[in-house]
Amino acid sequence: MNSISLPKLIKKMLALFVVFSIVAVAGQLFINYLAESLREDLYYHIPNINVYESNMTLRESMVISTRKAHTAVASNAYPMRDKGDKILSYYERQLSAQGWEKGKGKNDRGYSANISNHVEYYFFKDNVSLKILFLYPMEDSPERFIYGAPEDYMYVMTFIEEKYV
Repeated sequence: MNSISLPKLIKKMLALFVVFSIVAVAGQLFINYLAESLREDLYYHIPNINVYESNMTLRESMVISTRKAHTAVASNAYPMRDKGDKILSYYERQLSAQGWEKGKGKNDRGYSANISNHVEYYFFKDNVSLKILFLYPMEDSPERFIYGAPEDYMYVMTFIEEKYV
């Protein structure tokens, strides 16, 4: 019977792991190279407005990444320092002034979605979409939330740009 000794098996598995890791890293570097212009384009599509009750702009605070050569994503979580309704109203005014429209896109004007324990609001401009996600009740102020620590109350903003060639 042909059996492989344990040290040889470990060496083969380690070699396969190293090869797989190199291929995965090379693939991600290639995707990043292909998507560089898309990431840059998304950066300039992020409105240069201040984060609610902050001196930092959305553009400065967003983390932009790519997982596919045709999709760039910028996202960040921000502290809820006020009622969700007030925060949303602030962004609606700021985004509208810069030409953003309510809805998921030109063909889908759905503005919001109530999904079990959170609420999502959508905006779009050109080929970029924005989702604002609130995990806590919109009408309550953070000091009225009864679970978690106040510094943990966040809302998430995500910009997505897709370009298909």
